[in-house]
Amino acid sequence: MTARIYRHVNYGFNWIAFSEKHLCNVRQIFETRKRLYNIVCYHRMKEIIDDTVKEALKLAGPYMYFENSAGKLFSMMKCPSDTDAYLQLNDNIFNTILHSKQKELEPAKNLLKTVVTRRVPKIIAKFDSLKAEQEPANIASSLITVLSKITLESCNKSYFKVIAETYHAGKGNVNPIPKVLFYPRNKDSEAFVYSADHGLESMSTIFIYVPYECSDDDAKYAFGVLKNFAEKRTIVSPINMFKPSLKV
Repeated sequence: MTARIYRHVNYGFNWIAFSEKHLCNVRQIFETRKRLYNIVCYHRMKEIIDDTVKEALKLAGPYMYFENSAGKLFSMMKCPSDTDAYLQLNDNIFNTILHSKQKELEPAKNLLKTVVTRRVPKIIAKFDSLKAEQEPANIASSLITVLSKITLESCNKSYFKVIAETYHAGKGNVNPIPKVLFYPRNKDSEAFVYSADHGLESMSTIFIYVPYECSDDDAKYAFGVLKNFAEKRTIVSPINMFKPSLKV
């Protein structure tokens, strides 16, 4: 794909431009990026496991120290400031916490145990295909407020996990194609951008989880609350993702 330097039509500085005949190829690059990101990240278990591990690391951070080559100790949170210490932040941390006898690491250890034993919170629903103009982050925040008022009889702690994930083509909420400069086959013409391109805008999904021990009845009740929330906000109705318990 041949590239040239042209003066940008919108910003006035020099910019890399691609031949207009490669528009489809450039677009396909962004489409592939969005599709691959979707395949890798768009999974209910991936979202809650990521969130649980992050929470465990936050709890363990103040009590874990790493020594650099000069013998200086750094807490986990301070490791990024030192190369030697930072390089020690690898997958071994997971097992270190999981098998630790240190009392301060007990809360983090218990969280990681839920991942290993697959007792992480269960998904009950998701709000899919939310556009940027619908303000998914604001919706997620409102959901947390609404769900915090619910009591789940089957759970010791009536907490919900609300996780918002945005899937895009590489430029956040912005369609990337209008940001790409193209030059025409006629060398005497100026470079240009395609401003009417559609289909690569970001989309967001909001996942809602309940405690692992949540009963079928409680999950059904919570889903009803989510449906009422969607109707009041005039947004797409939630998709029921809860799997009922197997009755023996």
